[in-house]
Amino acid sequence: MQGRSGALVVAIASTTLGLFITPFMLLGGAAVTLVTLRQGVAEGGWIVLGTLLAVGSAAYFSIGEAAAALRLVEVLAAGYVPLWLLGALWRSTASLSLTLNGLAILTAVAVAVLFAVIDDPQQWARTTLFGVSLDEFEPQLRQQLEFYARVETIVLLSYFSLAGQLMLGRWWQAILYNPGGFKQEFYRLRLGRTLALAAAVIWAGALASGGQGVLSGIGVAFLATFVLQGLAVVHTVTALTDKQSAWLFGVYGLLLFLTLPAMVILALVGAADNWYDFRARMQAKRGSGGAT
Repeated sequence: MQGRSGALVVAIASTTLGLFITPFMLLGGAAVTLVTLRQGVAEGGWIVLGTLLAVGSAAYFSIGEAAAALRLVEVLAAGYVPLWLLGALWRSTASLSLTLNGLAILTAVAVAVLFAVIDDPQQWARTTLFGVSLDEFEPQLRQQLEFYARVETIVLLSYFSLAGQLMLGRWWQAILYNPGGFKQEFYRLRLGRTLALAAAVIWAGALASGGQGVLSGIGVAFLATFVLQGLAVVHTVTALTDKQSAWLFGVYGLLLFLTLPAMVILALVGAADNWYDFRARMQAKRGSGGAT
């Protein structure tokens, strides 16, 4: 890292490019996380503030509309401020588990607020995802799009986007200052029985309500959280085998082609791991096998 100015340039450039090529936006968030983890809350805050001011000013002078520029700043702040706060939590606790717990709770609160202040959250989701009303599409296509154009989809994408940026920033920090540190941290990920019990209650409530409403949106946030623990279990267990690459290829292939069922299975594995500790059992089994 080359100080505040270098990190700020990276964040501003990544954010600006991200307005045109979305994946670059992830690099900006990762830069915010890295600076906060390495240099502290104040430095991370300066990066967030400087990026918002620079990109907002450039947008204003480019389009000449203060309202549009302010709206852009609000959207960017909705992503960068949580990353800054969660990065501060991670720095103070040195715990990926507590950080992801925080992200799950923060997402759940955001979903609750959304359902409280918006009359028709699902219509808002359709407009947010596609920019236009689905009534403009052909009936058959509209029916297919309505299945995906839901608050739950936005929650899922938002959660994995924020979690991905947090972990990318931590990975960068590990590469620069502690090679292999993030891998060990991810392999040890355990979210805890309290969050698992809360997730079970929310999931039961969401199923009882027919997969509609605020509990469904919150349930998706917890689902995404435990998918990450499920992946940690898979990575750790397969690392003990001779065919880790093949197993991981299969798991991520299922996530790609059978996304929802694969996520549900991984989330259940992740939640159950808080009681059954599959990784310790596998390691103990492998150790006893080697001893004989």
